[in-house]
Amino acid sequence: MTQREFALLAGLPEPKDAAEKTVRLCDSEPDAIAVSIAISGLRQAEIARRMGVARSYLTMLKTGERMMPRNAQSNMTGRFCSATGTNLLRQYRELQSALRVARGQVRAVDRIAEIASYTSRAA
Repeated sequence: MTQREFALLAGLPEPKDAAEKTVRLCDSEPDAIAVSIAISGLRQAEIARRMGVARSYLTMLKTGERMMPRNAQSNMTGRFCSATGTNLLRQYRELQSALRVARGQVRAVDRIAEIASYTSRAA
């Protein structure tokens, strides 16, 4: 879903990239979410309205009580970035992915898929 397809986000400018140092200083996704909200200068209620979610849900994302879905169908990350006007969350995720690859770390989801594959092949 592009920004233009979501009515509440249609009139907003495209989100901008955050400074590299800002991305590096975030320790977690909740940090990146909280900093994005701070950068936006908007109240959480306004960001939630733009995203089409409850303010309490946005609070749970910000505190780490809930994780933002990564599936393409929800496109929650895109809606969040458009609503806040910053790509910080996307940039944070890209940095973490690059670091994981550089360290040779396997993602948990890939590790689980490999474990499950032994039974899947036997069935």
